[in-house]
Amino acid sequence: METKTFTRRQLYELVWQRPLRDVARELGISDVALGKACRRYMIPLPGRGYWAKVAAGQKLTIIPLPSAPSVFSQLSFTPVERVSPLIPVQVCETQKHHVDAPIVMSALEAPHPLVKQLRRVLRKQDIDTHGQRSVRTPKGWSITVSPENEERALVILDTLLQRLKSIGARVIEQAPERYQTQPAQYLSLDNEEVIVSLRETYRQQRKTEEELEQERKVGHGWARTYRFFPTGRLTLYIDNYPRRGKAAWSDGKAPLEDALPAILTALLSLPDLLKEQRRELREAELARLEEERRRAEVRRQLERRHQCLTDLLAEAQRWQQHSALISYLDELDRRAAQHPDLLTEAYKEGVAVARELASSLLPFDERIKRLTDSGLVPNKEIEQPWLRMPALRMP
Repeated sequence: METKTFTRRQLYELVWQRPLRDVARELGISDVALGKACRRYMIPLPGRGYWAKVAAGQKLTIIPLPSAPSVFSQLSFTPVERVSPLIPVQVCETQKHHVDAPIVMSALEAPHPLVKQLRRVLRKQDIDTHGQRSVRTPKGWSITVSPENEERALVILDTLLQRLKSIGARVIEQAPERYQTQPAQYLSLDNEEVIVSLRETYRQQRKTEEELEQERKVGHGWARTYRFFPTGRLTLYIDNYPRRGKAAWSDGKAPLEDALPAILTALLSLPDLLKEQRRELREAELARLEEERRRAEVRRQLERRHQCLTDLLAEAQRWQQHSALISYLDELDRRAAQHPDLLTEAYKEGVAVARELASSLLPFDERIKRLTDSGLVPNKEIEQPWLRMPALRMP
């Protein structure tokens, strides 16, 4: 695949001419990757809603391209051949698993093991203040429903589970966690957990002041302001469905049973979507780590540059000290020459030692050798272009 290279100016002009997604599609990469590259190389991008405002005829200000280090002069992009996570994957799975025909409801004569477990535990529960009974399990399928709608809810769950079982879904028992006496059960489809809940909504009605006062009189120190009534309206949720896409279906103009084909289609596509989601999370984590590595490298380069500058300034100071000391010794000789009787052997020996000490301040021989052998810094692995970078703030 051909790698495309741009200067910062060329890419800046490109992303301000067309939407980022269109530019990314032309380069063969994702718009997320292109956006990260632009931010990394200090290329400003249009804000959210910019192109909609342009299409509406508004005149907007274009952010100018800021200056950047010389090492940021060019960017290269290599097209990536992969299936798009948003459209092709779902289209493929929809064609493979799409369910159009109505689903025949099952009877609870031989229910699925999970439904059998839910029914057994559900009937042991007390009715709560909302007029419902609930079974919430750490894994598997949970249900919250009134006694009047219990049979219907269980039939809906059993119908879906029986259809999933016919295509290879398995009930997995997980070892009990601490303080649990029985193993948790959940449904596995293509080695992926399927977590579904079915809940009945409720409505509330405010009690009158007379009713609240009567409850207080009979011994309720704290009376509930509202009473609750189950509505009979069921909603089914796929609790571990990826964020994109529909994951809830409810009774409405049509009963929930009519939505079972769409629910089954979503459940059958769930394993591939979960795998794709994990892949995207891994890629995002790798991109984050790479960005951290890049920032750390920039920080190290700036620290090396600062250290080199500190060393050079220290050497320049030593040179100035040497020059000042030699000037002082020359003036000392000039003044001593005015008194020949003072020019003894001891004086001459002392001045010679002072000049020798002054020469030890000179850094030139050491610096010339270092520059000749390895450049400004002794480490050969350090890249040299950063030395010519303008001043940068630490990221």
